[in-house]
Amino acid sequence: MAEDKEKQSLVESPIADVFESRHPSASEREWAEGTLAKTLEKQPEKPIGAATGSNLDENGNARYTTISGVPIRRLYTEADLPEDWNYERHLGYPGQPPYTRGIHSTGYRGKLFTMRQFSGFASPEETNQRYKYLLEHGGGGLSVASIFLP
Repeated sequence: MAEDKEKQSLVESPIADVFESRHPSASEREWAEGTLAKTLEKQPEKPIGAATGSNLDENGNARYTTISGVPIRRLYTEADLPEDWNYERHLGYPGQPPYTRGIHSTGYRGKLFTMRQFSGFASPEETNQRYKYLLEHGGGGLSVASIFLP
């Protein structure tokens, strides 16, 4: 009975995601149950933007996701890695597959990171004007959004 009550309170708890489908270390568990829980009691996390069904969970807690709706944990640790995780196979080295550390073997020391500007949400004329403005003001990489409608 006490175990059922503990499981129920953990599910409704704002720190439940720390334990969900994971096996956190003792120090992470201590951090979550002590430091994090106390902070969330005093100041709950707030949803980004207006409160909607997409940024609040079923208990009214703030939900954070990627633009594709994939949930984002507040902290990633070794507990999030698969049991068969292997440094060379899953992370690798810069310039080698699976390119987790980038496509350049020197990182961005030899080839500086380009700052990309995204444009293309307006008319073709306004988009062209925006591209020219970005290039004139030091933009080195442009990402084009084009939608062709009939």
